[in-house]
Amino acid sequence: MSDYRAGTTVQALDFPPAKFNRDATDVLNVTSTTYTDGTPQISTTFTAPTSGRVLVTVGGGLRGDGTRRLHLAPVVKETNDSGSTVLGPNVVTRGIGVQENATGYVYYSRTTLLEGLKPGQLYFAKTQHKASAAAGTRGFDVRDIYITPAP
Repeated sequence: MSDYRAGTTVQALDFPPAKFNRDATDVLNVTSTTYTDGTPQISTTFTAPTSGRVLVTVGGGLRGDGTRRLHLAPVVKETNDSGSTVLGPNVVTRGIGVQENATGYVYYSRTTLLEGLKPGQLYFAKTQHKASAAAGTRGFDVRDIYITPAP
């Protein structure tokens, strides 16, 4: 339901609770050039609202090494980490990245709208990251993900 007006009865599934996870463990010397989970994994589960729409926010403190970039992006799957992928990691459309010359930590966040979810379905969301090249010293000092129901 997306056309709420004064007097509209709101059901619990219309606005399930927002979900969030964060960790401030340093992830240093990232070398993978394909998306991978960090240690610890930053993830949460959420129930899709009646509208089938949620805001997905990823954020973090990232630093480059002077020549290579670092990327962080959200992933959403049905039910759990083994479920069907609904949203794959992509820094261009939904993620954040740090420029190569940012050798000190820079903090970013990005929010995008994810539509087409099945109302009432349980979903699993996490962050994944990669580097633009395999050598160097770059990393994170915080990573987080927020899932907020949208009308």
